[in-house]
Amino acid sequence: KFKGFIEYSRKAFHNLDIPLDQQPSDEILEKYHHLYLPHMIEIQCYVQIRAVLAPVIESFILMDRLLYLYENQVKSGIEKAWVVQLFSPILSPRCFALCGIKTITV
Repeated sequence: KFKGFIEYSRKAFHNLDIPLDQQPSDEILEKYHHLYLPHMIEIQCYVQIRAVLAPVIESFILMDRLLYLYENQVKSGIEKAWVVQLFSPILSPRCFALCGIKTITV
């Protein structure tokens, strides 16, 4: 995709709408690249672990919220609650929604 770290960085700055005058120079980017190059294996391991654990942690959070609604039905007024998949997880890992039906007492 990219020829090098500087080209990758410039594209990232562009995507973040950072003006050219606020971006670091090529020399500074090259220094950062050489500074962290020996730690590339650790960085790659971190990114892989994060990618694997993120869906698991998000599932735990959704289940915790769902169980809270079930356990506090009287207090929350939620009659039914469920988790639905809105779109493909390939588009975004946050493709699930917690839905519920709240009873209104008059």
